[in-house]
Amino acid sequence: MLSLFSNKPGSTRIFLAPFDLQTESVSGPSVVNEMLGPTDTGLVFFGRATKSSMYSLRITSWNSTYSVRVESRWSRFFQFRYGIVVGAALVPASLFLFYYDGIVEKRDRMFEKALKGIEAGTGKAKVLLHS
Repeated sequence: MLSLFSNKPGSTRIFLAPFDLQTESVSGPSVVNEMLGPTDTGLVFFGRATKSSMYSLRITSWNSTYSVRVESRWSRFFQFRYGIVVGAALVPASLFLFYYDGIVEKRDRMFEKALKGIEAGTGKAKVLLHS
C-alpha cells in the first residue's frame, strides 16, 4: 500500500518500479506510475510487487523530486504458496478417502460373508442367487 498526500492539487507524480543497482536503471514494468488529478490532493494505491528485488520510488512534486530505493524481500517459501493451499485442501480429502475406504471394505466383507452363507445354505437359495 502506498499513500501520498500533497498540499497543492494536481502537482505530484509518483513512480515505483523494480530497479537494478548494477546498471542503475529500471529493470521491469512499473508497479505505480500515477499523477494526481487537477483537483486531487492525495493518492492511495495498492499494488503487487512483481519480484523480490530493489525498487525505485520517485516522487516528483511541483518544486522538487525525491528518489528512494526500497528493497523488497520475499520469503523463500513464497513460491510454494499455491502448493501450500493445494496441500491444505488435500489433507481433509485424503482423510475422507481413508474413512470411506474403511466403510467400503467393511461392506465388501459383509457382502462376501452373506454370499458364503447363501452358498452353504439350501439349494433353493442357490437357484435364487443364479437366476
